[in-house]
Amino acid sequence: MNRRRHLGRREQRVRDLVNDIYDEYDHSSRKWFQICAAMDTIGDTALVLDSDVWRRRGTSFPFRYLRLYGLLQAIHAQEDSITYLWLSVANKKRSHSDKSAWTLLRVLRNDLTAHSTHNAAAISRMTLRGSAPTVLRWPASRRSHEFASVPFDDLVVSYTREAASELDTLAAYLGSKLVEGRGG
Repeated sequence: MNRRRHLGRREQRVRDLVNDIYDEYDHSSRKWFQICAAMDTIGDTALVLDSDVWRRRGTSFPFRYLRLYGLLQAIHAQEDSITYLWLSVANKKRSHSDKSAWTLLRVLRNDLTAHSTHNAAAISRMTLRGSAPTVLRWPASRRSHEFASVPFDDLVVSYTREAASELDTLAAYLGSKLVEGRGG
């Protein structure tokens, strides 16, 4: 049995509810276009996360680089889009624990894709040798660097569950608004 979280179905459920609730919305407004763009981004990223494409292993450095950075960027954009939807259609700001995959992938993306040489907290680098990325950090408070292997695939799987939960919760909220609007 396929046990994937099917983010695409969840995104479609949220999209259907938003369209039902905001049917009278000015569909030529900037805000409506932002909402649609957020849903498109969630759906586009879901296509990748719901498939086995992101699990593929390549041996070439360019493949591994694009796989890692592409997933980090796509997940970052999806997180921003889910956050935007919560703010725009529910007027709620969601937060995530420091130990959540949502937060850990966001920090990893910010640390690694920035290639910052001027970060006051730490300078971060990464190597793509082996099956999992290794982060090399030199915290400002230390005299030497530290290595940490990143369980990237596990984080992506956990993130997918967390994003699915966010979309389920948003769909439940929107569903209750739809019922209220119909006088039920």
